[in-house]
Amino acid sequence: MKKKTVASVTVLFLLAAVCAIVHYTINPTIVREVCDDAAPKIAESWLQKQISLRDYEVTEAHFFTFEDPQTKYVAMTYSVRPYPHSSACWYAGNGEDGGDGWLVEKHGFISYRRVGPFVVTGTACNTGP
Repeated sequence: MKKKTVASVTVLFLLAAVCAIVHYTINPTIVREVCDDAAPKIAESWLQKQISLRDYEVTEAHFFTFEDPQTKYVAMTYSVRPYPHSSACWYAGNGEDGGDGWLVEKHGFISYRRVGPFVVTGTACNTGP
């Protein structure tokens, strides 16, 4: 009986871990590109995945294409408030100290791809293509 309980708890723990990994890496958003709020929704979808953030705000977002039309991007201006114990990567690159733990006027490009009606964002936001 004890082995069945341990096995059940282990399976439930692994299932919870897989669900968390899928949520924070894929986390698709249903977006129609013709909508005015599609780019901000994609930007917010990416920011929601960042577990090191206490809060965020998307100031501006729009679609952007570089030389390769296959790779699509959302260019965004945003502000973030990371948790105090989070890595220093939020402080790298661009942006300014906004006080009260906020980093404001950050700029980035998020790559995304469409899978039917879903938009799936990557796990990285870069300051260039």
